[in-house]
Amino acid sequence: MAKNEVYLDEDGILRIVCIGDQDENSASEMMEEAVRIANSASGQIKVLFDTTRAGKFSVEARQAAVESLALALHSKAAVVASSMPMRALGLFMVGGAKTPNMKVFETATEALDWLSDYADHEIARGLQQYSNNKEIAAALQVSEKTVKTHVSNILQKLHLSDRTQAALYAVRQRIANDDSE
Repeated sequence: MAKNEVYLDEDGILRIVCIGDQDENSASEMMEEAVRIANSASGQIKVLFDTTRAGKFSVEARQAAVESLALALHSKAAVVASSMPMRALGLFMVGGAKTPNMKVFETATEALDWLSDYADHEIARGLQQYSNNKEIAAALQVSEKTVKTHVSNILQKLHLSDRTQAALYAVRQRIANDDSE
């Protein structure tokens, strides 16, 4: 039977790890724990739904999984599915949620990169709109430490020396005003 793991990691990512076969009870328990954690977290969260160690999913378990990912409608969610049956389940879940904020990946590394890039993108918008990390943190409902980490990531990735250059880059690249993601 399933022994799922549901927890909020140090990067603020809600990790839902399916382990073993999933029936309605195990999936419902997993969903309830995910919702409890999401409701207790401050601000928007990112969700990593990992099925790489999952077994079979009953029809009821699939529906519970879709419902558990529905909590991500106002944030980003990545589904990790390496086998073809799990990729099909992931695509079913993403289709059921009907949001561009969810994608299916074959590896956790790809999923985490996508989630991280999204956070960097949101912080880049904040750099253009707000004057300091405290204001960005308040607007995005994250900690100042999270903002500082992502500002550093942005500067390093783009080979920029300060936040003013990052804000100008965001404006030039239309990141600050692009609402398509």
